[in-house]
Order: sequence, then C-alpha cells, then structure tokens
Amino acid sequence: MKYIPLQFSLGLAIALSGVKMNVSDIVNVILGLIAIGGLIYKLAQVERAIYKAIDTLEDTVSDRMNAYEKRLDIQEHHINSKYQLYDMQLNQLEEKMRGRLNRLAAGQVDIQKHLERNTNFQVRQYLKDFEPVDE
Repeated sequence: MKYIPLQFSLGLAIALSGVKMNVSDIVNVILGLIAIGGLIYKLAQVERAIYKAIDTLEDTVSDRMNAYEKRLDIQEHHINSKYQLYDMQLNQLEEKMRGRLNRLAAGQVDIQKHLERNTNFQVRQYLKDFEPVDE
C-alpha cells in the first residue's frame, strides 16, 4: 500500500504533516465531507421551505383577518342601522302617544268645564291643575 500526504482546501490549505493515509482513507474523508455538504444543503432547503410556509401562512392569516374585519364592520353597520331605525320608531311612537294623551286630557278638561257650567258637577282639584305633557 502506498501512502500519500493528505491536503485539501476549504478556503485555507491545510496540510496534515506527518500523517500518512492510504487511498481508501482519503476517499472516506472526501466522501464524508461531501456527505456533510449534502446535509448542509438539505438543511438549507428545509429551512427555506419552512420560511416559505411561514410566509404563506402569514399571508393566509392576514387575508382571513382582513375578511373577518370587513364582515365585522358590515355587521356593526347593520346593527347600528337597526338601532337607529328602532330608536326613530320609538321616538315617533312616544310623540304620537304624547299627542294623543294631551288631546285626551284637553278633551277631558273641556268636558269637565262644560259640566261645571251647565250642571252641578264639581271637578276634583287635581284635574284643575292639568298641564300637557312636554319634553
């Protein structure tokens, strides 16, 4: 068997002086270095794939969040519109009731005044002090 000195370069020339290796050992070292390089390359590919998946997931989540925000804004607008409509209807009903109660009370006062003038009917005190409901 013939021994040759081992020299290889990874940016720097490294000489293993005094170490004698046979050809199979040199081939094993070179194949080991190639295998390590292949592993590093595969790890870099996996890392790249992971970062790409994270970016895709980030975009997907962002798109979903934007869609949910839009839907929430639409629902909020719809609820506010309904609230305003119901509030307006309630105020209209209050105005109608207030007007009808005022007309009823005024008619009642007119009837009582008519009865006081034309008959012996005596109106109770709390009805004489009637004032229409205003807000």
